[in-house]
Amino acid sequence: MRNGEALNRTGGQAPGAEKLLRLLKRQAERYTGGDSTSIPVETARELLESVCFCLETGPDGALPEGDLEAAFQAGLDRVEGKIAWGRALWEAVKDHMPPVESRSMDDTVAGIGTFWARYDYRLFAHLVPCDIDYQLAIPVSEQLRGVDYVNAYLTHLWVENHFLRCFSGQREKALLEGYCPDYRTLLVNLFEPVFAAALGLELLGRDPAELNLTPADREELTALFRDLPRRQMEELLEQGADRLAQRLELAGQKSREYLRECGRSLAPRIAAARDVGGMEGVFPGNGQASGG
Repeated sequence: MRNGEALNRTGGQAPGAEKLLRLLKRQAERYTGGDSTSIPVETARELLESVCFCLETGPDGALPEGDLEAAFQAGLDRVEGKIAWGRALWEAVKDHMPPVESRSMDDTVAGIGTFWARYDYRLFAHLVPCDIDYQLAIPVSEQLRGVDYVNAYLTHLWVENHFLRCFSGQREKALLEGYCPDYRTLLVNLFEPVFAAALGLELLGRDPAELNLTPADREELTALFRDLPRRQMEELLEQGADRLAQRLELAGQKSREYLRECGRSLAPRIAAARDVGGMEGVFPGNGQASGG
């Protein structure tokens, strides 16, 4: 629910507005420690956004039927469960980092570590009080908020890092140094070039663990995709991603779906690259500078 919709909820026109106002008043008292219900408009807006987040209102802004206080408490209980799950996932991510260094990833994971203490879900459940800078291959939807956003981000990061841990750190470093020499310090996603190289090798029937495509390999890939329409190209990439997941024993549904989506996302880049006669910007290899 957006701010305008939330504020309109207090206008007394929609059913349940009076109940929502009473709930907002109680949240304002909690915010001020019981001293007052007089707070700035911006603070009231944020408190109302948090209430709506916990009530899990739909796009149409419809309020839950029945006891709104009970629904709000049930929402807080759901958020508590999400926090517990997310914190466990964060611990797993922190304890299983990939064998290649990224300052932005390290800083982001450390920053998410502060989220669990700073997240005031009882008053501001929709906010994300931490810095998240490391770029993902598949960004998290901006429609997600609060702990939902953090948990989705950690899920994506876990899949990417699990994939990276399937390969030799030395080969990954060689590939990444050719892809972007400053990958350790820049906001560069580590997963994308490693995935592209591994997928390219899989499509050629080679061992993805090599993580090295030669110019001849890229010519063969150009020929493979030359006459394919977009949909067939996406299907080929999805099939290759499925075989790659099977080879690496990435059996989880989220991992397989993530690799399939990453495979499909290469299609427009491949279509552009084949028209100019080279796949260097799509399928990197050791020592092959292909951008960053």
